[in-house]
Amino acid sequence: MPPDSLEPVREALKAGNKKTAQAILRPMLNDQPPAEMWRLAAQACPNVEKTIVCLRRAVALDPDHDGANRLL
Repeated sequence: MPPDSLEPVREALKAGNKKTAQAILRPMLNDQPPAEMWRLAAQACPNVEKTIVCLRRAVALDPDHDGANRLL
């Protein structure tokens, strides 16, 4: 995955547009996503329960992921 492929997600989240971020992430999450993608997915979640699921997936992939651990 190119490093800038998540930039549209970051921009959508920065603009407060979770639905756009979700739409971009949805297909990307089906193919062995890295921890950072799960952290971004957590930020796009509509509720706390789904946020926690995404953050736990991020930490399972990368136990030292600072952003996911902080949010969790």
